[in-house]
Amino acid sequence: MNHLQQTSRPPLQGLSLPGWIESLAMNGIASSDQQVVRRQRLVNIFAYASAFNAFSQMAVLASQKFESLVVSHTIFTALALAMLTVPRLHRMGPNVGAHVLTFLSLGAIALASWFYGREAQIYVYSTLSGVLLLIFGIDNWRHYVAWLAVAGASMLACLQLLPHSGFMPVTTGERDMLTIQAYSNTFALMALVTFFALSNLRRQEVELEHQYERSAALMNTVFP
Repeated sequence: MNHLQQTSRPPLQGLSLPGWIESLAMNGIASSDQQVVRRQRLVNIFAYASAFNAFSQMAVLASQKFESLVVSHTIFTALALAMLTVPRLHRMGPNVGAHVLTFLSLGAIALASWFYGREAQIYVYSTLSGVLLLIFGIDNWRHYVAWLAVAGASMLACLQLLPHSGFMPVTTGERDMLTIQAYSNTFALMALVTFFALSNLRRQEVELEHQYERSAALMNTVFP
């Protein structure tokens, strides 16, 4: 019994994320399936980061000119707010939030590329399409492949069909600012999602290790 008590330690001691991050990551998640929970946690993090990208893009331009870009600012504000509501969709199905978030993200990338032109290089966000495999999971690879094809077609369309300077009255300097912002956000978002995915994996590994230790201790107690 002493051996069993010694193994009764918190399974995630030293590995848990700050409480407010855990609350955001678990927002709207009600599933008891740990695989679903892990994917939906990543959906939430990706949704918050995507909304931040949309707001930061508006902030870059709002400091220069607001009145002439009020249409694009209104659209991207609506898209960002819609992304923030994605966690509410988890109760409707295990992959509903992932589908809606992917649709909103690709739509935002296409619209921004159309508004500000190819020279702003907003299409670089499409390189984050690999994250879709994490939010859909390997078991739902068909969903991933379908959206990957859509993302690839969208990026090619942005590169081949859209004008260089876009339809919104932005200067070359402002497009350069958008380019820097897009690459910086892409770098930061990939680092964030990768860290969170590995954190979730480590979390699960530690939980399994702890369960094994408790089972082994219990067996040693019952069958010394």
